[in-house]
Amino acid sequence: MIYDALNYGKQVSKIAKEHRENKEFENSKEFLSGIKKTDKLKPVITLTIYFGADEWDGPRSLKEMFEPIDEHLSEYVADYKPNLIIPREIDDFSKFATDFGKVMKFISVSKNKAECAKLKDDKMFENVDKETVHVINVCTGADLEEPEGKETVNMCEGLRLWREEERALARQEGLEEGRQEGRQEGRQEGRQEGIGVLVTTLHELGQAKEFIVETIMKKFSLSEEAAREYIR
Repeated sequence: MIYDALNYGKQVSKIAKEHRENKEFENSKEFLSGIKKTDKLKPVITLTIYFGADEWDGPRSLKEMFEPIDEHLSEYVADYKPNLIIPREIDDFSKFATDFGKVMKFISVSKNKAECAKLKDDKMFENVDKETVHVINVCTGADLEEPEGKETVNMCEGLRLWREEERALARQEGLEEGRQEGRQEGRQEGRQEGIGVLVTTLHELGQAKEFIVETIMKKFSLSEEAAREYIR
């Protein structure tokens, strides 16, 4: 809204300046206003581009940002609706004449692994400007290859490699998680075995049940309830 107002104001100032320089005013009203009845302004269209992969959850008009106002006054309050370009709300990406459409399409599916995988077979991504690939990486964190010395990139091949790297990383993370769980289970088993040996030893030495419970609690930082589970 501010950009639109500034642009219109600039147009009016330019028109008025030209009239004054050329002394084109026909009466005092035109002189004071700086414009003539026949003057026209060029329309200003401002586009707001959302580079997020999520749904747009912000206001879509100026009135949506107002505090509650009396319904009788509402009709007198001017509204302003921005022209929003939201990746997830675009149905036909082929309508874009530049690589901007490719950026929007990639962003729209970047959080959907199944849909993102399909892009490797999309001819739209066979020949993509290198700068476009960089924008996609910045907006989505895709980390697609940006080869040196090339002006264009075959993103289909890049997407295949990217998906393979993601699967390899997922497998590696799965293996590491399994190792961590194994180590945790091993520590737990060792702990239980240690408690068992201690209980058996104390029993053989003729120690009282309450003494054994207190000893387990202190050595293994257990609650009384948990300690008693080992001597039943």
